Amino acid sequence: MRDPYTVAWLLWVLSFVLIEGKAILDDDKDPGNYTLSHSVRRLVARSRLFRYGLLALLAWLPFHFELLEGIL
Repeated sequence: MRDPYTVAWLLWVLSFVLIEGKAILDDDKDPGNYTLSHSVRRLVARSRLFRYGLLALLAWLPFHFELLEGIL
C-alpha cells in the first residue's frame, strides 16, 4: 500500500467523490449544473476539437486495456 501510484490513485478517487458529491448535494445551484458529466456535455457541445479528442480517447481505451487482445 506504500506504492506512490496507489496512494495517488486513491487520493484522486477520494477527491473526485468529494467534489462530485458536493456538486450533487449543493442546494444553491441548478440541478446537475456543476457535475463532471454536465461540464463534459457543455464542452462537447461547444468544441469540435474536444469532441474529436474525446472520441479518439474512447477509441484508444480498449487497446490500452488490452480488451481486444484475442479478437484482433
